[in-house]
Amino acid sequence: IQDILDNKDPRGPDGQKILEELLWRTNYVLYYLDALLVKNPLDPNLYQDAAGYAISIGLRERAVVYLQKWVEHFPHDAQNTRILQQLGAIEATLAADYAATGLERRARRFLELAEQSALDALNIRSEAMSYMLLGEMKITQGQLDAAQNYLQQALEANPSREEEAQIENDLAGINMERNQPAEALRHYQRVEQ
Repeated sequence: IQDILDNKDPRGPDGQKILEELLWRTNYVLYYLDALLVKNPLDPNLYQDAAGYAISIGLRERAVVYLQKWVEHFPHDAQNTRILQQLGAIEATLAADYAATGLERRARRFLELAEQSALDALNIRSEAMSYMLLGEMKITQGQLDAAQNYLQQALEANPSREEEAQIENDLAGINMERNQPAEALRHYQRVEQ
């Protein structure tokens, strides 16, 4: 896969063939990782690699399974907060995808799973990212008060500069929804800083 990425140009005349080969090889790697997981289900690196490859080619449902199994097999792993946050983000994306295609029941289910993953992450460690994920989920559900609460908690949880910018942007969006442009401007100015 790396050889193809290093030596071939997918924007060239053979771009379609190159992309198809990349997809085929990535799927082949996933089949191989599946076999390795059957033989050695206690290797966390296999779950990480499999989830990464699945995400890279848009197989989000498959990535969800790998991440769920990772957390299931290693409940005391130091990375579980990050894994659950990633799981929640992917589940929320799937919920949005299903809602856009009219599969409302499936969308609701994945939104419930996403919310539970973020809450599980918070139960392990209180981090800004988990609060931010919950806040953004509540925004998509139109629950602006709950969203604002989660986003305020995210600001209090020592976010990174990037997270803080996203949180302020989300808070500005909530204020715009509420027709409070002055308050939204205050949040947008914080994003700029």
